[in-house]
Amino acid sequence: GPGDSRKRIETFVPLEGTHQCRNAAIALATVEALGRQGNPITDTAIDEGLAGLTCPGRIEPFLLSDGVMAVVDVAHNEDSVAALCDCLRNRSANRNIAVVFGTSVDKSAEVMLKQLASISDEIVLTRFHGNPRFVEPGELVTLLPQDWSGTAEAMTDPILACEKALARISPDGILVVCGSFFLAAETRPWIIARSQ
Repeated sequence: GPGDSRKRIETFVPLEGTHQCRNAAIALATVEALGRQGNPITDTAIDEGLAGLTCPGRIEPFLLSDGVMAVVDVAHNEDSVAALCDCLRNRSANRNIAVVFGTSVDKSAEVMLKQLASISDEIVLTRFHGNPRFVEPGELVTLLPQDWSGTAEAMTDPILACEKALARISPDGILVVCGSFFLAAETRPWIIARSQ
């Protein structure tokens, strides 16, 4: 509108997903607003700040020692799983994706599983052990879409679930672990130990 000063900023956002670019744009708008109020931040500081961004557990990629890509994501609701699926569709066309999924009882598991079934033919349902709010893996199996033709298995040990999922994908495939902060916390160290 009148009086608006618009500035074009080109910078690099080292995080996966278009939603992270939107988040960075909101942060940049906030920085610009602060600058107009007498608290300027230099373009160099902005670039350095964005370049140093990390978000462990949010569409976090790992290259495993056997060449398989693993992605750990704390996605635990419809919107965050949608962002994960969009990212995987955009970056991983024609790659075999195996999903390890476990979630909490207060989450929309059926909706999330429908989204994940749209990108994967291999889903291993599991649980986390550090919090009592998990959904039993056997119950999660029943929430998969009726028309889904993939392979599903329920396993109570999340590490064994990751191993099972890895065994089901091709060398250029992607292992995705998602559904809960708790699940990400329990599996991420195992994935890090197997990364290059």
